Amino acid sequence: MDLALADHMHALRRSGRKAFIPFLTAGYPDRDAFRAVLAAVGDVDCLEIGLPFSDPVADGPSICHASDVALAAGMRPDVLFDTLHTLPDLPPIVLMTYLNPVLAYGPDAFFARAAAAGVRGVILTDLPPEDGADLFAAAAAHGIASVLLVAPTTGDARMRDIAARATGFLYAVAVTGTTGARGAIAAETVDTVRRLRAVTDNPVVVGFGVSTPEQVRGVCGFADGVVVGSALVDFIRARCTTPHWVAEFAHCVHALAAAAHADLPLHSAAEAPDSGG
Repeated sequence: MDLALADHMHALRRSGRKAFIPFLTAGYPDRDAFRAVLAAVGDVDCLEIGLPFSDPVADGPSICHASDVALAAGMRPDVLFDTLHTLPDLPPIVLMTYLNPVLAYGPDAFFARAAAAGVRGVILTDLPPEDGADLFAAAAAHGIASVLLVAPTTGDARMRDIAARATGFLYAVAVTGTTGARGAIAAETVDTVRRLRAVTDNPVVVGFGVSTPEQVRGVCGFADGVVVGSALVDFIRARCTTPHWVAEFAHCVHALAAAAHADLPLHSAAEAPDSGG
């Protein structure tokens, strides 16, 4: 089956448009508010949704808190899939979760339901790529690409192996550690992207630690796209009890997307990004 996410990402790159990908935690701050936020994300290129798990080893405090709240309120795979079914005009969805929820559900059934709900890519954060062949094949059978993570500490040989297994795009982690907003984007991120480009034709998207329009603009000077996660989760946590917060959230996402879509020349691979922080 064709992998629509791969086609989508390559088409964006051919057009010169950088991918802006906001991250949301499924069911946070509650189910109704999550549905409202989904409807408000606007003209983004993809949407990353985190399916909560009780042991989120890759997530920092912001997303861990959001996951705990969502799990306590009953967020489960079927609840998420049912919610997504009611919003058919969403951008391509990349589902970020962990191995255990997929195995507990049953991989074929999980990916079948996910695909029917609009999921076009999956990130299984704690699955070593060399152990993932069966799950990658199960996902691909339902048209779901496997997005794999590469860290600044990943060696060249392992980077080549990960790049060969990935479909859709490569996710370059901007920091060594868990998710969470940082004040600046590390210069080593540029080197990670440069090294990836030497071993793959797949688009490379940067995430973990990106939080401001200035950082987004800097990253999009050398990568094919950017994910903003913890900063948006923090925004929701801070504002979700105030009037008009969904409209304010939509405005925040629009500002970040506008930074990604600005017509900027590529940085040299030797240059550090303008982090704005």
